[in-house]
Amino acid sequence: MINFVIYYNKIISHLEMLGAIYEANSDESRAHTFIFAAQTIKDNFDTLPDNIHEIRNLKGIGPSVMKEIHECLLFGTSKRLELLQEKLENKA
Repeated sequence: MINFVIYYNKIISHLEMLGAIYEANSDESRAHTFIFAAQTIKDNFDTLPDNIHEIRNLKGIGPSVMKEIHECLLFGTSKRLELLQEKLENKA
């Protein structure tokens, strides 16, 4: 049996991390998108739904958020997050 709670927590953390990095880079629009998405998922689900695409029906969950969710589930991270983290490290 798959432990959906672990994946749920990973997705929420992933989206919040994206939001935090965008916020640190003063990209308020993208920061809001990912922080809002994480909060919306938390407000509507206690764990991952059986059909992950149910998340797409929530207000504020668009194609780019779903892409992040899919990559996070498949790879444990996403290309976007890796690139942002790399840029952040290079600034330091």
